[in-house]
Parts: sequence; C-alpha cells; structure tokens
Amino acid sequence: MDQATRASKVAEMLARQKEPGARLGKNWMIRFLKDHVGLARGHNRSFESNRIEATIPEMISGWYTHVDEVIQRYNIHPQDQWNMDEIGFQMSHSQNESVVSSINCK
Repeated sequence: MDQATRASKVAEMLARQKEPGARLGKNWMIRFLKDHVGLARGHNRSFESNRIEATIPEMISGWYTHVDEVIQRYNIHPQDQWNMDEIGFQMSHSQNESVVSSINCK
C-alpha cells in the first residue's frame, strides 16, 4: 500500500470516529489543506550536492540501528511507520513527489 492510500485510510478512519458512515471524496486532501491554513502541499526537492558529500556512513548506519531499536522496543508495526522528515509528510517515494508540510518549511 502506498503512502497516499495509507493517508486516505487513516483520514477516513478518523472521520468515521465522528460519523460512522463517513467516506472521503477524491478531493479530500484539497479540502483538508483549505481548512488547515498552516499546511501546504508542494513537491519534494533533491538534496544539495554538499549535503550528500558531507554524509558520514557511520552516522547513517548508527541512526538506522537506533531506529531499529526503537521499533523493537515499542513494537511498532510496519503499517504504523510513516515517511516523514523535516520537510513534511511525503506521499510517495519518487523524485517528483507531493509533500504536505508546514507553511514555515522551506
């Protein structure tokens, strides 16, 4: 299941907590963003070359080891893991992907 489908399922589940028969339309995300003026939708951008060159493999490996430990400690299932970083919630995994983030993110 891709991230957009997951986001839709979570949003529909939350809507059904208020109204059991609730269903989301195909434009629910557009309406959601209109109602939440602090959020914006944009497109992912590539890493700058100096960020890529400054990457230290040992630190990255250490980060993933830590993430794995947290996943094990709190018994976090794959369906509860999301692709999110300082840029925002990423709806897919391609170079030209939609991202929902705070309007304050650059």
